[in-house]
Amino acid sequence: MAKLYYITHPSVAIDRTIDPASWDLSDKGREEMKELLKQEFWPEVELVVTSIEPKSKTVGSMIAEAFNIPIEAHRELGEANRSKTPFLPLDEYMQAIQEAYNQPDEHVRGWESHHEMFERNQKAIEALLVAHPGKTIAVIGHGGAGTCVKCYLGQLPLSFSQDPQRTDCIFIADTIQREILRDWYSYCLG
Repeated sequence: MAKLYYITHPSVAIDRTIDPASWDLSDKGREEMKELLKQEFWPEVELVVTSIEPKSKTVGSMIAEAFNIPIEAHRELGEANRSKTPFLPLDEYMQAIQEAYNQPDEHVRGWESHHEMFERNQKAIEALLVAHPGKTIAVIGHGGAGTCVKCYLGQLPLSFSQDPQRTDCIFIADTIQREILRDWYSYCLG
């Protein structure tokens, strides 16, 4: 069975002075990485794929080095482009996320629309599966982008209820049957 493990990055170092796409892991996130590295599925994984964001690439590099797995980075697997929006406190950010899911064709707060993000991630995942047929792949990414991939592979409607709504999560999909084998779970909480 060919599987896709979609893994959201752990906690990040929030810096209000730079674009969130440039954030990297925090000290807490580096501690959370220890739990991710303990997952039992790593011997199955034949390829690690990341977005180009530092928080994703750092995680992917640590995994690739720990388990001697090839690694690739893909620009199209990134989170929604939010570069036109200033920093939002967590409560306001989560409210904006819900609004973006509820209005998927709109550019909520100037963000890339959720339908645009869905199409971009769907095409990227499909191209990845075509390029690496039958392989088990770990994708290191982000909550919204991961939700797009989950909904695509699981043939589910894109909605906030499908979003992990936190960092440090994994879902598992069968890429041949196109079904979700295990819904989001936290690698830090077990």
